[in-house]
Amino acid sequence: SLGQWILFANQNIVWPTLNDLYWNPGGNPELKPEKNRTAGLIWKKKWTGNFHHTLTMYHKRAENWIQWVPSNLGFWQPANAHNGISQGMNLELTKKLYRDLEVKGGYQYVRSVILDEPFADKQTIYSPRHMWSIRGLYQIAGRWHLRLTGEYTSSRYVTRDHNQFLDPYFLVHTGIDYQFKNHDWSLGLQVHNALDIQYQGIINRPMPGRQIHLNTRVKF
Repeated sequence: SLGQWILFANQNIVWPTLNDLYWNPGGNPELKPEKNRTAGLIWKKKWTGNFHHTLTMYHKRAENWIQWVPSNLGFWQPANAHNGISQGMNLELTKKLYRDLEVKGGYQYVRSVILDEPFADKQTIYSPRHMWSIRGLYQIAGRWHLRLTGEYTSSRYVTRDHNQFLDPYFLVHTGIDYQFKNHDWSLGLQVHNALDIQYQGIINRPMPGRQIHLNTRVKF
């Protein structure tokens, strides 16, 4: 079997949100609606050995692309890029190793450019080309669930000429949950950025280090 193949294409209009228009400071009431045309292909297949994948490839063309960018006033502000292209792929893999252990992996590649601005051949700012993740889920005695996740994000440029960029980073998150008998109540402990990695999402704004969260979930 060659699996399942899906062709898709669509055209839509994205209207500026209230935050885009009126956020203080930074809102831009002069924004125009964004017009998008997207086409792509999805391939899904189940392989032997409890392994399956989903591969999505796409090409998107945008007019009046709404992008939040740093302004000379010290804050971010949305603006319309006249013409832009975003294209890439998204791969998701799932493997059931044992009855109680499942591993999932993912990889995303994105090429994002603005065509009618200087440096039209260069990646847009704050848009990583490569991202990948791997997650393991282990079920213990039917009630305990142990999760371990790793996430990698490649370099991101912060200037259009690519003279300045943010370093890539790899984060590890872990957690354990307990599901009570009635299945309507669970209790969990999560550790985000377990390795206490120092990284930045926006230049000169370091992200939090290791964080520990205790949470509960109740279904009504």
